[in-house]
Amino acid sequence: MPSRTPWIRRHRRTLGWTLLVVGLLAMLGGFQELRQSPGPGTWVGLALTLLLAVAGAALLWAARRDALAGLPDPADEGTLDPAAVELRVLEIARSSGGRLTAAEASLEARLPFETVLARLERLADRGACGRLVTEDGVVVYRFAEFENPAAKRDLLEPPGPSGPR
Repeated sequence: MPSRTPWIRRHRRTLGWTLLVVGLLAMLGGFQELRQSPGPGTWVGLALTLLLAVAGAALLWAARRDALAGLPDPADEGTLDPAAVELRVLEIARSSGGRLTAAEASLEARLPFETVLARLERLADRGACGRLVTEDGVVVYRFAEFENPAAKRDLLEPPGPSGPR
C-alpha cells in the first residue's frame, strides 16, 4: 500500500540538510564574489542562497519538533512493526474500557490512522473484538474482555462456602 504521507514530509530531513548545506556553500561563494566585484546581482544571489539555507533549517526544525513531540517519523512509516502496533492498540483498548474508535486509537498511539485501522480490522476479523456501528456511522471496536475485568475474576475464583456469587 503506497504511503499517504506527503513526499516532502517523508523526506524533509534529507531535503533539509541538502538545502542547508547547498545554501551555506553558495553563500560562501557569494561572499567571495561580493569582495571581488560587488553589484546588485551579487546581493540578489546572496538573498536567494540565504533563503535556501533558511528553508533547509526550517525543514530540519519541523522534523526535530515532531520527534520531540513523540510523533512517528514518516520516513519509517513502512517499517512499523505490525505486532508492536497491535500490542499498542490492545493497550489502548484496555485503558479505554474496551471500546474505542480507530481515530481515538490513532491519536492515542500517535500512529497513522490507516495503520491503526488495518490493525483493528485484523483483530476484528480474527475475533479479538467486535464492531459496533453508531447511528452516525462511526465504527466502535468492542473488546469484551476489557469491559468488565471483575467478570473474569468471578469466573476464575472458586465458589465460596455459600456457593457461587
